[in-house]
Amino acid sequence: MSPIRTYSEAEAFLREFINYEQLAGGSGGFRYDTKAFDLERFRALLAKLGSPQFCAPVFHVAGTKGKGSTCAILAEILRASGYRVGLFTSPHIESFRERIQVNGIPISETDFCDVLDYVARVRLKDRSGTEGGFRTVFELLTASAFLYFSRTQCDVMVVETGLGGRLDATNVFSNPLADKRRYFALTNIITSIGLDHTEILGPTIEKIAWEKAGIIHENSMVIVSPQSCQYGSAEAAHSVSSEDRSKDSSAESFEHWASTIREVITQRAGQVGAVGPYFTEDFLQWSDLEIGEYTYQGSPPARRCQIKLRPGVEDVIPQSGLLDAVRTGLDIRPTLLGGHQELNLAGAIAALLFAAGRGGIQVTPEAVLRGAEHVQWPGRFEVLCSSPPVIVDGAHCELSTHALVQTYCDLWKGRPARIILGVMRDKNLMTIAAALRRKDFAIAKIYTCTPSSPRARSASETAEICAQVLRRPVAAYPTIGDALRAAWSEREKKEAILCFGSLYLVGPARRALRNLLAEDSEQHASSPER
Repeated sequence: MSPIRTYSEAEAFLREFINYEQLAGGSGGFRYDTKAFDLERFRALLAKLGSPQFCAPVFHVAGTKGKGSTCAILAEILRASGYRVGLFTSPHIESFRERIQVNGIPISETDFCDVLDYVARVRLKDRSGTEGGFRTVFELLTASAFLYFSRTQCDVMVVETGLGGRLDATNVFSNPLADKRRYFALTNIITSIGLDHTEILGPTIEKIAWEKAGIIHENSMVIVSPQSCQYGSAEAAHSVSSEDRSKDSSAESFEHWASTIREVITQRAGQVGAVGPYFTEDFLQWSDLEIGEYTYQGSPPARRCQIKLRPGVEDVIPQSGLLDAVRTGLDIRPTLLGGHQELNLAGAIAALLFAAGRGGIQVTPEAVLRGAEHVQWPGRFEVLCSSPPVIVDGAHCELSTHALVQTYCDLWKGRPARIILGVMRDKNLMTIAAALRRKDFAIAKIYTCTPSSPRARSASETAEICAQVLRRPVAAYPTIGDALRAAWSEREKKEAILCFGSLYLVGPARRALRNLLAEDSEQHASSPER
């Protein structure tokens, strides 16, 4: 093979391999089994790279929603504690390089090409026929990330699973090498679990939870973040009519839902000899101290929450300065918007509390405050423009849509929204649309578009279903740029534009908005003075 010297050559090389992010739920389809996802073969190839996945203690995060945000929060807190932190997440928004970061900085094009070229050459030497070697884009990126973190001597790694957990390429942290056991430590975090990728992971919450819990291994520390109500919050649940609730995709009550998740994770942890599981809500309580509103023009609103230890549980948690602070209550001003982010923050803090000392990792209360107050996570209720408000969010299932709408209602009470929606074919659009149906959420108009992906649902089909469910004005457009231009030109004063349905929309939405703002600026500059 030719050397990979430029980023464009790296992209071209990756396009030669299977990309399950493009195939999942689409017309290509794939088997979700141990033959299609051969972790032992992948682990053997990692061994030829020197088993870089064991180069540092690991926080390994799985879940349906919140896993990316939890990873970002953890990485920023650990970084604020003085550690060199490797962060591996997916998918990316504009560049593969975003997935591999050290101390918040994406891998450079030069280093990306270098590690990918090295991994590719190891693969080439190892390959024997069509079944050998790295077969997927995600495997190549995962191996490249571990190799880069090892080369840059990271003190700790924060790793997000791709799909599921049990068969995910990141699930290679069991049985560390004998010479690395003295400093390797694995902390598993399971975030909020819901019904997503059901055609792959299974149709029930029990099956999905079992797949997520597959990342748990012997001697790993297991933390479970708070589970979100399917309506996003108790307040949101009350605003949904009983008729709508009876049609909800999760016929089970939230209590039974959460209980099932708890049972499945506890069973897995017991079977493999893990430490825990520790359920965040059993040890921590959190409350809002202040929730500000966005003004039509201005900076983000003030939000302040408190995370505090529940009475009578401190004997279970290792002693640390962070435990002392949480015992009396930790007042935090998180930068990530939305009440659901408090659940992710609580889960991250619980993991840091229980993992204190494992692999030599310790964090201070001051680091938690600095990290939570500076973390950035693009595409998660990201406000691209404040006048008018233009928000993009990667929400793509019922659970995340409820959280999105709740956050919008908290920050822009009573302000109508122009919705731009583009989704994948494998998503349950009926339940996503139903999640928008709230008494306190006014929809001015819906603009549908077709995301740039082979898995995308057409704008016309999305429009048809939205019109049926929401009974609001709907118009279909071929691209996010066309939809945003229409919403921008038709908006009324005090209206916001809310774009969601897929992370594939975030990058194109950013570029389209930049073009619109540039056009507005040019028109303003060329207009005659009054």
